[in-house]
Amino acid sequence: MSLKNIDLYPHNQETYTKIIDAWTETNKVAVVQATGTGKTYLILKCMSNFMFQTKVILAPSHYILNQLKSLSDGSEVNTIYMTYSKLSFMSHSEISELQASLIVLDEFHRCGADVWGRGVERLLEANPNAKMLGTSATPIRFLDNERDMSDELFDGKVVTNLNLADAVVQGILPMPKYISSLFSIEDEVNKLNMKIQSSRNSDSDKQQLFKDVEALKRKLNKSKGAEQILHKHIDRNVKKFIIFCKDIKHLVEMSKIVPKWFLNAGVNGVKVLKVYTEYLNSDKEFDYFRNSKDDDRVLLLFSVDMLNEGVHVEDVDGVILLRPTNSPNVYYQQIGRAIQAGSNKSPLIFDFVNNFENVGSKQFIMDLKEATEKAVRMKKAVVDVPQFLIIDEVQEVKEMFEAIENRIGTDWHFSYEKLKEYYEKYGHTRFGEDGYDSDLSIWASRQRTYYKKGMLGDDKVAKLDSLDFVWDALEDNWTEYYELLIEYKEAYGNFSASANKEFKGKNLGNWVNKQRFRHKKGKLSDDRVQKLDEIGFWSVKGYRHKWEDRYQELKEFYDINGNHSVNRREYGALYVWISRQRDAYKQGKLSDEEISKLKDIKFQFEK
Repeated sequence: MSLKNIDLYPHNQETYTKIIDAWTETNKVAVVQATGTGKTYLILKCMSNFMFQTKVILAPSHYILNQLKSLSDGSEVNTIYMTYSKLSFMSHSEISELQASLIVLDEFHRCGADVWGRGVERLLEANPNAKMLGTSATPIRFLDNERDMSDELFDGKVVTNLNLADAVVQGILPMPKYISSLFSIEDEVNKLNMKIQSSRNSDSDKQQLFKDVEALKRKLNKSKGAEQILHKHIDRNVKKFIIFCKDIKHLVEMSKIVPKWFLNAGVNGVKVLKVYTEYLNSDKEFDYFRNSKDDDRVLLLFSVDMLNEGVHVEDVDGVILLRPTNSPNVYYQQIGRAIQAGSNKSPLIFDFVNNFENVGSKQFIMDLKEATEKAVRMKKAVVDVPQFLIIDEVQEVKEMFEAIENRIGTDWHFSYEKLKEYYEKYGHTRFGEDGYDSDLSIWASRQRTYYKKGMLGDDKVAKLDSLDFVWDALEDNWTEYYELLIEYKEAYGNFSASANKEFKGKNLGNWVNKQRFRHKKGKLSDDRVQKLDEIGFWSVKGYRHKWEDRYQELKEFYDINGNHSVNRREYGALYVWISRQRDAYKQGKLSDEEISKLKDIKFQFEK
């Protein structure tokens, strides 16, 4: 494919125009778009503007780079493809020789990693006049103090922000059929049996409860097992599935189990393929999976991490999620593997977990509803909420377990007395702050559910109210931090709580950043926006104010540690700011006042 002849989807054509316009004002431009929306073609189109100039294209893996190369069909010249890992091992002199006019940082959120980040820093320092394009579906490093890499690398210049839910609602991506289910109930059965064993029920009651649990287990294995779920939702035309596992040991185990699910579900045959870092045949088996068109069997590609991001296979019928994750980035990257712009079929997403707590569909449903509300306001909605094909096979099972659990002899008044003891000891009922009690926390959560459904008697509501019981845990948590923010402002006169600094035992800075991020994405309720406005939180922060905020953060660090050697992982934004001050000093862009202030804390301008 010639770079000059690339046709873009309308949404990407709009983004491309925004990129070109933005480059007339700044060198740094970022694009945040969901997996499957065609970011690869967008990169290639931008490369066409630098046909005979040096282009450095960076990505986390060779799979992504090879995909770019194959689509460009060798028609581009002066293009250097390399992984972030390779760049990190290059010397200063080797990087200086690159002389790039265009630098593309694909999956740029990965630049937040210590080693890879240092390599990118050296490249940007050596090419201060190069145009930069960053692409990512997920710029926030949620497990790294929620660092927003679009702010750190691109000064917040994001021309398009299109997440997976937005893309589905606007009709850019097809709506997947999302099936949330349990592939094993063993963990839940074991938990329930332990509760029965330690309960206050009589021995005869316990024996009956054990029998009922065993009968429920047999029933569910027949009706809600993985093969039954697959048989219910797949047809004989499916050809390719990607299965995400949590580690290599898990992959080896599940690569023996999952094929049986498919065979018992009625498919003609299966072929198991694997791709992970230590596996020597990864490239060969991935190529077979991607290019196979006439294999009559269902191809099952098992992966650990390597296919989370960037790589796309056009004719995947679905994905199976077997690894619980706390990272929204990883979660959306994985379900995005099956979704492709321009496709007219609904891909299948099987969210198979083995306990009730790790059900990702709840987040997906919430994001879809928020995206719909936003799209309706912007008149961009194509899909209506009732059309979302989300099938929850877990809730019914959960209710069956709860029916048995409600017969276990931990009566309401016994649990209430335990809660009262907790309240008298700690002065509140916010579990997680002091003396965490998981059973009591679960009981309290259940009371909130019953209360919302009108199933809790007035006498019980009154008893819980006497303990200042928290009926809305999320709202209470927000109010607690809001009041803490007011105290911080009274103490320091600003809202510049560092994301890495605790205030009264709480990570207030992280909460502050989250409010700004949610407001920026239109996800903060009007009531909360107004409350923050009342205390001056949304006051426009100009360059001077932002500079002073970072300076004060550095001064505090220096006063405590006697140096400026901040750790990139802990102080990502400050680390980048320090580097920019050195660049600005070399380029004569710092004011005399700024230089004087930095000298006051013995700042090293040369390093």
